[in-house]
Amino acid sequence: MLAWRPDGELEIWLNEQGRDQLVRELMALSETSEHFHLASFDGAEVKVSGRPYRATDSILHVGKVMLRPDQWNRTHFPYSIQDSADEGP
Repeated sequence: MLAWRPDGELEIWLNEQGRDQLVRELMALSETSEHFHLASFDGAEVKVSGRPYRATDSILHVGKVMLRPDQWNRTHFPYSIQDSADEGP
């Protein structure tokens, strides 16, 4: 299940099979296969439940995980790259 908590935090609830599938998809990300989908309907690489655990859960029925290598960000979104000297503690 993908859910936004009332405080704005994103929660991803997984059973063992879902965890294993999510890890496989994350490990398969590359510059030539740079994204995958999570969804509560058939067709997504990672299927998640659309059923909330708590009454306060706001369910996300679809999501996308994207790999954005630093070089890609430097070219398309240079403001998203921070020099290591600029990073705080």
